[in-house]
Amino acid sequence: MVEQVKTMRAYPTAPTKDCLAVLDALAARLKDHRTLPVVDEDRTTFSSVVARAVLDPVKSLVAQVEAQHKAIQSLAKTVESVKNAPLLSTLSPPASSAPHAPSNTSYAKTASTTPVSPRASYAPLPRDAGERVLVRFTGPPPPIFHLPYRELVEKLNELLVPMGLPEILFAQKQIKGVQGLYVAPATGKEGAEELTRRWNEWGPSLLPGGRVVPVVVHCFLQINGIPFAALGSMDEAARELERKNAELGLVRGTPRFVNPPPSAAKISAMRAAGRKPPSAGSIVFQLESKEKVDMAVAAGRVMFGGQAPQVQRAFPHLEVVQCWGCYRYGHVRSRCPETVAKCGGCGGASHGAVCSAVPACVNCGGVHRADNPACPKRKELAARMRQRVNELCATLDATSSHHRSPLPAEPSLSPLPLSISLLSFPQHTQPSALRLPGSL
Repeated sequence: MVEQVKTMRAYPTAPTKDCLAVLDALAARLKDHRTLPVVDEDRTTFSSVVARAVLDPVKSLVAQVEAQHKAIQSLAKTVESVKNAPLLSTLSPPASSAPHAPSNTSYAKTASTTPVSPRASYAPLPRDAGERVLVRFTGPPPPIFHLPYRELVEKLNELLVPMGLPEILFAQKQIKGVQGLYVAPATGKEGAEELTRRWNEWGPSLLPGGRVVPVVVHCFLQINGIPFAALGSMDEAARELERKNAELGLVRGTPRFVNPPPSAAKISAMRAAGRKPPSAGSIVFQLESKEKVDMAVAAGRVMFGGQAPQVQRAFPHLEVVQCWGCYRYGHVRSRCPETVAKCGGCGGASHGAVCSAVPACVNCGGVHRADNPACPKRKELAARMRQRVNELCATLDATSSHHRSPLPAEPSLSPLPLSISLLSFPQHTQPSALRLPGSL
């Protein structure tokens, strides 16, 4: 037995460490057989000892290896099926001999005149982003998302067409990053706008957990100085903005706080520390288009809650985002690529809320917690975001149709016309005395 163990150790195909430990223990026991109890000298009893000490652990290890092998094979098949899946729509482009459509031709017009061929490749993406709608999912996508492309388009049209909504000609899944679904209606931009406007009628029932990402970017408006005491729900805030500012149109989606109201515990702690808790905050609203935001920004204020708070442009995609799983910047915990959570204090594996080790930031390597607002990496990202926001605001203001041209830096001093003589004005060599009421 000892020789067999040495031979097995010499080859790379030797058993696992646990199996070798069992064999070593068995060899040591057989070597000093005189110390064995009398009951183990029986052949039947000894065979049961061997089966319990060697055969059962080996069978368990073999079963685990087979299960892992099957899991790897299943994963490989899944990856292969994803690679071979069609990436675009259920329609096919024109034949290779046909000339390409001009750049100004809409996707809907090209797709509607394209003959369907089962062997042809799939239709290209629409050149104009306004001809498609992107639906993103905050959590796991619904079951319809996992259907093949042809069945997915058919399922969408089964519900949309009876409701008077445009037919879907194109669908594409977005798997990397935040999962989403592109859909392109047959009527082009008009259909995309109608699907977005009537999202509440078909979206929650067909694509639960999804939200429409606006086709036209830069359509977010931030209202500052809204009192917390006058606020109800976010839906009530959206209706209030629509009711008092009809020229801005409807509010899309659900508004969100930039700085939410503090909790009762935080208010008590701030008052105990001699600090005044905030009584107002800022809310970001998503309007129908960039033109609506331009109109509000040019006015400078909107009517809300019986007041006229100031407004500014908002860019939700230009915010510093930190993951509470690995404590790095650029993503949230639900999209964290790390499988093991980390400690925000020492940077190691998570070991609870209290960390007694020396702080070590995972972002800059400094001696502080990773969630410290004074982290140099966070300040660098925030400065970069502010610079980008200022550049976007300047560009959008300059191209806005509601933009008011700024006043000149210095007033233009043009000479007076010759017909007006300076001598015609009264000349005062001395300042006139101040006359009081009743004086002569």
